[in-house]
Amino acid sequence: MRATTNSESLPEEVLLEIVKLVATESQQTMRNLSLCNRQLHRLTTPELYRNVRLAEMPDIGLFFRSLCYQHDLARYIHSVSITAYDYPILPYREDFHVGSELIESCSPLLFSDTSARFSEFLALTDAELTAALLSHDDEGLWLAFLALQLPCLREIKLVVNAPVLYLGDLFEFAVTNGTDLNLFRSLSTIEMSVGDEVELLPFLRLPSLRTFKVARIVGGGAMDMSLVSQLRSLDLRWAFEDVGDILALLGACRHLQTLRILRRFGDDEGAEYAILGLLANSCSDSLEELDLLSWNVSTRPRRVEMARFVNLTRLKIPSTMILTPPAGDTRSSDTHSGNGLLPLPKVRELTLYLMNKSGPLEHVWSAVLSFITNEMLAPMLTTLSLEWLNNQIDMEQERAALRALAVAARRRGLQLRLEAKSTLSFFPGRDYLVLDDDAEDEQSGIFQIRME
Repeated sequence: MRATTNSESLPEEVLLEIVKLVATESQQTMRNLSLCNRQLHRLTTPELYRNVRLAEMPDIGLFFRSLCYQHDLARYIHSVSITAYDYPILPYREDFHVGSELIESCSPLLFSDTSARFSEFLALTDAELTAALLSHDDEGLWLAFLALQLPCLREIKLVVNAPVLYLGDLFEFAVTNGTDLNLFRSLSTIEMSVGDEVELLPFLRLPSLRTFKVARIVGGGAMDMSLVSQLRSLDLRWAFEDVGDILALLGACRHLQTLRILRRFGDDEGAEYAILGLLANSCSDSLEELDLLSWNVSTRPRRVEMARFVNLTRLKIPSTMILTPPAGDTRSSDTHSGNGLLPLPKVRELTLYLMNKSGPLEHVWSAVLSFITNEMLAPMLTTLSLEWLNNQIDMEQERAALRALAVAARRRGLQLRLEAKSTLSFFPGRDYLVLDDDAEDEQSGIFQIRME
């Protein structure tokens, strides 16, 4: 968009709607629009800075300088997304003038009254603070001072390949001094993936926190779990080394609506069933969506009364926790009990992860077929999805079995979805397969498979 727009003839309400629409499309177009005239600059500034995305370390330095030059920008910023994979090599970038020059240009922020109190909380003198900011491994000090300038934050997303210990100190500082500094009173969403040990308690202690997502957090530290009952959404991907920490955290959550746990449990721990049993006691009335993926599913199933989850409509779980074991398997002799979780009275959307321990495919398809045809096992079900790793299943060889599943699903009125994923941990599936609803019926040839 060229900076030649004539907006004088348009009402301000119309211009504001245009600005909001452009804000969802392109940041660069927003910048160009803000240069048209003073009126558009005034209207675009709140939208332009409402959601800040910093993709590289130089962006952090430039953003710091912007805050120094325009102090009122901070009040517009509701969310910050920092995906700086080059962090913390800022002082050593040859293509960006940093080091002491950056610290000098940002001194109004780094050495303000609030920042000085934070430095005192860290027990750092001005000289020690400067030295730490110039360090090749500053342990998240730049990020902490950046977040400190944004007291109106509602969401923060952090994906870096470095420790962020000082960021945890910042949230501890905010909770400790919350009465007089009024920091992060509206922060409701925190998302982190840092690949290092982080003390999670300072983040969880925020009274306003509702959504907490962490990945690659190798340690959690001792936590007073009585402080996290306010959480509504929790996402733990390869987080926490000790299953006991997860159980303690979930036991304190009383209002969880969505929960996702991806990790490796021991073969005989029964941790998956322990988690379900605990959830049935702590938040059975509130839980709506559950995604539980254990790379090594326990071989010691337990009975969990899933009927207690009165609002659980979406469930993703390893197939061996749901499907009926093959004949001769010692896990269960009751063909209607699966592994202790059935029936699922409220679930509408069910995803079964087909793991290596699912057994021979002929047993898997037979169990899925039995599950589909027995409507009492999941009477409210509308969508059944099967997910597996790429190359785990040869679609051509299994076409006849999949056709039989499609026929059974169609007769019952279920949508059957098949998805081959590059990995069941982080990345979305590349091959998404849907058995075509428009395919010919079972009397005339095989069903078609449509790639989307």
